[in-house]
Amino acid sequence: MKQRQRIKQNSKLRRSKEFKKKLNEYRRFLKDDYDWDYAYILRLISYKLKRTRECIIKNNLVTSAHKIAKQIKQVETLLNRVDNHAYADEVLKDFHRKYGQLRMIMAPKEKRGKNSIPVHFKFAKEIPQNRQKIHREFRKLMNKAHRMEWQDLNMAFDLMKKNIRGWWD
Repeated sequence: MKQRQRIKQNSKLRRSKEFKKKLNEYRRFLKDDYDWDYAYILRLISYKLKRTRECIIKNNLVTSAHKIAKQIKQVETLLNRVDNHAYADEVLKDFHRKYGQLRMIMAPKEKRGKNSIPVHFKFAKEIPQNRQKIHREFRKLMNKAHRMEWQDLNMAFDLMKKNIRGWWD
């Protein structure tokens, strides 16, 4: 009987230590968390998926642990791509080589308002003759980047819907 109580106490103590460790890990993650942007929701989901994947691999209690880990990692990768906004850089490489980087130009001091500063944006190689063409091409590429982001986000959630019930150890 005393042996059982000792085992039960040790088990409670171990769970308490594990909980404190987990709480500290979440605390470190949450120190840079805010409640006002969807990106933080995606980061939280990705963080939890990573923890789950690592737990499944570490414990290796199911025969399909590596398959499950691969599925989870795929969702993590997609969510991280969305969070990192990698799409514009990807689709604008050739555009920036051709027209240069986008610059923000502020109005001269005499044209500034009391509470505002008029600005406009211009590409390095932009001239009045190619302005419309450049901005039309830029909008088209940004729309493509936006579609790519939504495709990845939809794919991530579709993969989760399809597989999440099997993601346990």
